[in-house]
Amino acid sequence: MVDRFVSLEPIHNTSEIKPLIRQGSRVFRSFTNSDSPAFPPPLMTRHISDIHGGIDNTGDGKGDYIVPPSDSDARGRPSRYYPLKVMFWSDYYEQWDYKIQVRNVPPGWSIQALTENGQQVGDTYKAINIEPNTVVGTFWEIGATPGAPEKAEVEFVLYRDRLPFIEDPVLHVVPILFSKSVGSGPLGAPTVAFSDPLPNQSVVIVANNIQIRGTATSPDGIASVRWFSSQGSSGPATGLSTWSATVPLAVGDNLITVIARSPAGAEGKGTVRITRLPIYRYTIDSAPSGLDVIVDGVIQRTPLVFDWPAGERHTLDVVASQARKDSRLIFSQWSSGETKAHVIVSSAATALTAIFQVFHPVFVTASPATGGRITVTPTSPDGYYLAGKLLTFTALPEAGYQFLDWQGSLGGSSAIRQRTVDGPLSVTARFGAQTPVTVLVSPQVISMVPNQTREFVASVSGLGSSSVTWSMESQNGVIATLFTDRGVNKAILKVPHQAISAESLITITAKSISDPGRSASAVVLVRPAVGDARSSVEICDS
Repeated sequence: MVDRFVSLEPIHNTSEIKPLIRQGSRVFRSFTNSDSPAFPPPLMTRHISDIHGGIDNTGDGKGDYIVPPSDSDARGRPSRYYPLKVMFWSDYYEQWDYKIQVRNVPPGWSIQALTENGQQVGDTYKAINIEPNTVVGTFWEIGATPGAPEKAEVEFVLYRDRLPFIEDPVLHVVPILFSKSVGSGPLGAPTVAFSDPLPNQSVVIVANNIQIRGTATSPDGIASVRWFSSQGSSGPATGLSTWSATVPLAVGDNLITVIARSPAGAEGKGTVRITRLPIYRYTIDSAPSGLDVIVDGVIQRTPLVFDWPAGERHTLDVVASQARKDSRLIFSQWSSGETKAHVIVSSAATALTAIFQVFHPVFVTASPATGGRITVTPTSPDGYYLAGKLLTFTALPEAGYQFLDWQGSLGGSSAIRQRTVDGPLSVTARFGAQTPVTVLVSPQVISMVPNQTREFVASVSGLGSSSVTWSMESQNGVIATLFTDRGVNKAILKVPHQAISAESLITITAKSISDPGRSASAVVLVRPAVGDARSSVEICDS
């Protein structure tokens, strides 16, 4: 037999009979003359009904014959049984054969008689032989399903066997009350209680694990505590009567069951439900990056990364006008199309960008200030221009001054320049006082005959451009061509073959571009091809 059972043992006392509960060892008590002042004692089974209801040794208001419930097997019977020993004895002087049967077993309860080798044989104990004045123990197993009634008042019926001449073979009916309970009484399963989180607490977290704590109690002690997750993981808890465990969580509902086992194998469990929310990553930036946005009322600088649980609400706003060095940044729109301030409900990984328009300052300076001025097209009321805008700069000298060149964000000596705004611009136009311009043409005097070509060079002194424009004037119908394709400072005169009867003059003039009032001329004497008609040439300088 197993080492752990409940023994209902009648103890002979001349005034009353009480059950004795034993745990952890077999209980057997023989009776001798010292047990009673009178021998043989009275038939004890006549009084064994006095144990009806049991004795409340544990103070829990229930009988001491406690049976922890278990799940049902395929036949609807309890899947776990607990051993039970019931003692009978006789004071008859003759030896009789008896059999014992249980009656009134409620649905969900099961009491099975055991053979010597521990086999269940049903509700009737095999024939036993009780010698006079001796005690015989009978062995049973009892179990209850969770849906069984809380209490079972079961009758143990003692028969005389093989006495056909006896009309009523029933000698005695012994009612015994069993209580179904978890965690109380000698055979009670352990009680599992949660301290953190509480069983009735709705727990919603975002972490990928949770630490649970609690207690496990049993009169028999606690042998082990393990946890099981509905997501498939399990493991041992740390500690026994006071235990803790770190349980991994999957996204969604996690039903965590903690099972405590007593040294006898009785089990008790407790459950708690944890909901883990999915986490979505929100990346918040600005264009350009490094600007201020407002998240849940707090100003923060981009770029930002947040991990927000599903369903959480957050407010998103932006500082509409910002400055970076000398530039201005004005909020335009969110990349999602949302308005400036709006609410986000976490539902998916999202990247959001606050888009700004960038305005750069354009500073213009005339040097000296009295030398001229600069116009910028298009105009701006405050000197700030949208990045990417194409601007035209024009240098306008005042009277007595001429434009020299650009400095700063522009270069060159052309009075009109263009530039795209790609950052703060600082432009300076340099002006200088005008000085007399002198134009010289070389050679100054030359004679030619038909079918000849000569080159002329103009030089300009003084401030301003060194370029000139060329012109030609011919007399007496002399045909000539002036070419300036070699540059504005050079010209080629070609006199084609022709008949000339007398000397003729051709005047070539170079006029200053920067000061059209300044020019110089050269006179060319064209002579007939035969003979020498050379004459003097007059140089004009105006």
